[in-house]
Amino acid sequence: MKIEKIVINNFRKLKDNVSLYFNNEMLLVGKNNSGKTSVYEILEKFIAEGDFIPQDFNDEVYKKDKINNLYEQIKTTSNEEEFESVLLQFPKITLDIYI
Repeated sequence: MKIEKIVINNFRKLKDNVSLYFNNEMLLVGKNNSGKTSVYEILEKFIAEGDFIPQDFNDEVYKKDKINNLYEQIKTTSNEEEFESVLLQFPKITLDIYI
């Protein structure tokens, strides 16, 4: 089994359908602050079940204030219906892995 491609949305510097195609070897090259580390970080968080934090969302897509407020609501709610309601408002970070 081999990973052919990954598609990332709304994670840090990686905004809209960032696609990476894999061959036998892969090397990420780019300018500083272009998203190379973000590729590694999202794979690590999804595969190793790491925790996501508000700063993981893409700045251009979602305002930090909104995300921080939703994050605080999630942490403090005890009602399951309220939790689900807040969760639906949260922006989505996605990683599609094609095998």
